[in-house]
Amino acid sequence: ERGYNEEEIRQILAFLERAMRLPAELEEQYEQILEEVRRQRGGDLISSIERKGLRRGLLRGYRRGMRRGMQRGMQRGLEEGRQQGLQQGLQRGLQQAIVKTLQGLYGEPSEQLIQELSQVKDTSQLLELMEVALHAGSLAKFHQHLRTVLAEQGANT
Repeated sequence: ERGYNEEEIRQILAFLERAMRLPAELEEQYEQILEEVRRQRGGDLISSIERKGLRRGLLRGYRRGMRRGMQRGMQRGLEEGRQQGLQQGLQRGLQQAIVKTLQGLYGEPSEQLIQELSQVKDTSQLLELMEVALHAGSLAKFHQHLRTVLAEQGANT
């Protein structure tokens, strides 16, 4: 429609097919469109040999794109997993430090207190609970503060 001759159209199509990678279902639509344009113009824009070569190139490009996408997804997943693992490790470490502090200052905490403490996941709340553990004066006072934190946590979710 813009006045390009067949060789120019062939070069444009070859460039586009190298530049864009189509999944199989879109490649079929593309082939149908090319066939329709060929019928309307009355010429053979691309020979079958060229079309097969282009199709192989498209498939290679599609596979290469899929591989890159999978690699990027795996890298992103690993990074997110690493961050999540670090966060969980910090939470567990703080929880254990609080239990050790309570043991050292006030005696053995109950299983219920330890179980409730394990429900606190927020690092800032755990740091606050560490401070409370140091100054509570007893396991009962610490446990009371812990329940207040859990109640607030439950109200916020």
